[in-house]
Amino acid sequence: MRPFPHGELASFLSRGVDDIVSRDEVNQILKSTKPVIVKYGIDPTTAQLHLGYWVIFRRLKKLQALGHTVVVVLGTFTGRFGDPTGKTKARTLREKREVEGVARSLSIMVKKILAPSRTKITQNARWLDAMSLDTFFHLLSHFTVGQMRERDLFQKREHAGKEVYLYEFLYPILQAYDSVAINADLTIVGSDQLFNELQARKLQHSLGRKAQGIITLKLLPGTDGKEKMSQSLGNAINVFDSAEEQFGALMSIPDAAVPIYAELLSDFELAPLVRASAKGGIAARDAKMRVAETVVAEIHGTHDAARAKERFVGRFRKHEVTSHPSAKMGAHTIVDVLVEIKMASSKNEARRLLKQRGVKINGNIITDERHAVSHQDVIAVGKRRTVKVIRKTG
Repeated sequence: MRPFPHGELASFLSRGVDDIVSRDEVNQILKSTKPVIVKYGIDPTTAQLHLGYWVIFRRLKKLQALGHTVVVVLGTFTGRFGDPTGKTKARTLREKREVEGVARSLSIMVKKILAPSRTKITQNARWLDAMSLDTFFHLLSHFTVGQMRERDLFQKREHAGKEVYLYEFLYPILQAYDSVAINADLTIVGSDQLFNELQARKLQHSLGRKAQGIITLKLLPGTDGKEKMSQSLGNAINVFDSAEEQFGALMSIPDAAVPIYAELLSDFELAPLVRASAKGGIAARDAKMRVAETVVAEIHGTHDAARAKERFVGRFRKHEVTSHPSAKMGAHTIVDVLVEIKMASSKNEARRLLKQRGVKINGNIITDERHAVSHQDVIAVGKRRTVKVIRKTG
């Protein structure tokens, strides 16, 4: 067990961090010479891990390098009915066999990312399927309806006249029990998971155990630069995509998203990147390329990252030197732009083209219907229709 190198702990607890509960406790945990059990929970919703997960994995790998153990809890029980976090309506219940199949795929991926000697992968169905009704009611006795109703998403649903189901109230409680089951000292999660992990602290305290520390990180936006990265929203970049796919997707993010990508996915000094992104044009493009190459290199290695960059630049230059007809656009998203410049007769046709992978921007296939189109992007539909778009002014 090694302590944090001088000065690195302060950065670990500030860069990209949204909240720490409690700061004194987490400082004490990470300064201790004792090995720490770090919990990371993943519900098996899809058989892919995107860069939003990589934000957490980067932190976990750093803790493993210091000698700490990461326990990855795959939610094979809770994943059957799903985390209500961020949802405006109840999730669809899923079959046990489906969830377990996804969990097997995720387990293989996790083993490729984290250090095997410092990683334990478990499933919360192990203790939750085996829990007796008597134990379950004793677990519920530590919480009140009022505590669960404090959650803002439940209040929003009620105010909108939408139903909140009883099993959704139970999800944070069951997630809290995961921390008890593995004796978690610390958890690192996205900021949207704070409410759930606070319930774990309450439960641990009620049971006479030491409460886990919590570090929440800012959420990585998807390729649209707006919504949280998510498979269901079609704005994700997957960890196991090829180096070229990752590089191209990273180069497609809006300029304004470059600083948050750099903050969460690199160790770059942020101020120069913020200034470059604000300038736009070549400065923003070069900043984005620097971040893209760094992220891809961390996942695939420097050789593959350099090759992906070289191929992207080659395609980009080809589009620059080729004469394309131009069209003015006032819209912003790819669906609206395709209709506006008459490359699609309707929004439905535009969506169909995207779904069929028939649309490219600067040589990269685009499938996200909310993808933001930039000034001077070259849009290709099929093999023959290519247009350079110019942003309307005034």
